[in-house]
Formats: sequence, C-alpha cells, structure tokens
Amino acid sequence: MRERAGHRGRSDVRPELAWRDTHGKASGMSVRRSTGSVAAARGFTLPELLVTVGIIAVLVAILSVSISKVRNAGRTVMCMNNLKTVNQEFFRFADDSTRTYRGDSEQTGKLFRLEDFQEKLYRVDEFWDAGESSEIALDKSKLPLACPAASGILTKRKSLPCSENAIVPLENISTAFNMRLDRASTIVRGWPVLQRTRLTTRILEYPDVPLAFGVDGAQATRNSVLPYYSAPPAGDSGLYGAGKFWFPSLRHEGKLNVAFIGGYVLRTTDPGNSPKSNWKYQPPLQ
Repeated sequence: MRERAGHRGRSDVRPELAWRDTHGKASGMSVRRSTGSVAAARGFTLPELLVTVGIIAVLVAILSVSISKVRNAGRTVMCMNNLKTVNQEFFRFADDSTRTYRGDSEQTGKLFRLEDFQEKLYRVDEFWDAGESSEIALDKSKLPLACPAASGILTKRKSLPCSENAIVPLENISTAFNMRLDRASTIVRGWPVLQRTRLTTRILEYPDVPLAFGVDGAQATRNSVLPYYSAPPAGDSGLYGAGKFWFPSLRHEGKLNVAFIGGYVLRTTDPGNSPKSNWKYQPPLQ
C-alpha cells in the first residue's frame, strides 16, 4: 500500500501544469528573442542619422575642395608648359641660324613680324593646314596658345590674318602677345600713334622682355580692341598709357603666367608692375 501510494504520488502530477510550466518558459524565451530582434532592426535614431549625414557632408566638402585644388594646379602646370612651347617655337622662328618658314616675312629678308609667328602657331593665313575647309574648330588640347583654364571653343577661318579675326570668337581667346613687339608707341606730327614694327634675331638679346601671357578676351572685346595683343601702360605717355590695351587674366589662383623672350615662364600677381618684366622695351622702327 505504501509502495502504491508512493508510486501514485509521483505519477499524479497534473500534466496540464507541466505543460503550462514548460510552455511558460518557452514563451518567455520567445519574448526575449523577439525583443532583441526589434532592438536590432530599429537602426539609427533621428539624432544619430543627422550626425552621420553631417559628417558625410563635411567629408564631401573637404574632398571637393581638394579635388578642385588639384585640378587647378594641373591646369596651371599645363598652361606654363604651353607657354614654354611658345618660347621654344619663337626661338626657332627668330634665330636666323635655325629659323623655319616665316610666311609673309620671307619677303623682308631678316626682318619678320610677330603676327607671322602668331599665325604659324594658329596655322592660319599662309600657314593654313585644313585643306579646302573654310573654317574649322581648333583642338585646344594641341594648341599652345590656348590656356587649359579658359573655357569656350575656338574656330579658325581660312585666308585671313589674325589682325582680321582669323580666330573667333574673340572673347574666347586666352593668350596674347606683347603688343609692343608688334606696334610701337610713338609720336607722329605731334599725335600719339601705334606704328607697326618688325623684329630681327636681335630680339633674343632681351631675355626679360615678356613675349606671351594669359588674357581676358571678353574684356578686350568690351574695350573694342583685338585680343591677340596686349600691353600695360608701363609709364607710356602715348596710346598705351590709358590702359585700353591691357586686359590680363589672373585665372591661375590670382596669378598671371607670363612667357619671356629668354625662354622661361613666371607667375605674378602684379604683372604690369613686376620688376622682373621689361614691359617698356620697344624694338626700333624698321
């Protein structure tokens, strides 16, 4: 009887209670797991999201500034290399011992005009190289007279010298030559005039004379002058003195790139008054 009672005591556990107890434990685990999953799926809060977006915006701004500086530095180097190419070509054009075809200047012996050199670089007029085409767009990446930092297309037109708008549009021209090497400021019968001049190989004896530099073609157009040539007043009492022919472009971080007869290129923030630049030089009239 005792054994039966003991056996009965062990087996009389109510199954529904056991189920509830077990079910309750399982339910509790399930609730805890579900709560953890919701917390994991909750993601960022609004303040956290705003902070993240702000950090990303700051990083993008810093990166953009850095890329812009690198791009501008690259354009500056390319512009200076273009001007060095102009220097090299001018030396070969001006030196009697190494000179190449000078175009119309071949008719004047050892004298030559700066305009003929300019036309050789642009490949216009007697240097035309585009066959029967009446006009053609220039590839600025291959043109040493095109500043990489300047915008706009350039088109060259057949059978025209630069002085008659061989390169258009005028406002997109970005490099000009020292105008005093093409037209000297002088007085004729009491009146100030600009008189055409010719050069000789002796121009190479003046290394500190500027040859070519960056200009603002749009400003030249507003001044009602051609942008192919430019010159500062430099104390001139004649037509250069008013500054009408001076329209440099300081497009390289506030500086102007200037190529000199001596074959080097300098950068300056005050090109018209730089002590290293002999802007007053004019070749003798010939």
